[in-house]
Amino acid sequence: MIRINLGNAREKGLSLIEIIIAISIIAILGTITFVALKPSKYALESRDIERESETLTILNKLYQYLADDNSIDDLETAVGIIGECGVSYSSIGTSGINLAAVLVDDYMQEIPIDPSRDCSETDTCYDICKNSGNMTITVKAPNAETKTIEVSR
Repeated sequence: MIRINLGNAREKGLSLIEIIIAISIIAILGTITFVALKPSKYALESRDIERESETLTILNKLYQYLADDNSIDDLETAVGIIGECGVSYSSIGTSGINLAAVLVDDYMQEIPIDPSRDCSETDTCYDICKNSGNMTITVKAPNAETKTIEVSR
């Protein structure tokens, strides 16, 4: 008969304290990573980047329309009276300044809508005004979250 001497061998494994320490280290590293990434900050910034792009798109397409032998008076006849900058902004959308009437199909596929959840074709959550003195148009994103977004030309 063969005998194997196991001597004082004990079962090997992790103690409860070692497991708790390992879990604590993982939790601390996870918290540091989460705080460092600041996902909510990046979400706010990405929505504002989208707003910047869309306000520029609206303004560029308006000026393409005006460059095709149309005046601001022609624009206002087609879409409604645009508020005077410094006095009042007009809301862009089918219930306000309906830019779709002159821009959609010929200049763009659709009027951009702000990424806020309460915005729609009726109220895109973008505003517009004109400066009759120097004949400029301003498009503004009033729902901007991290900075003021307003473009003029």
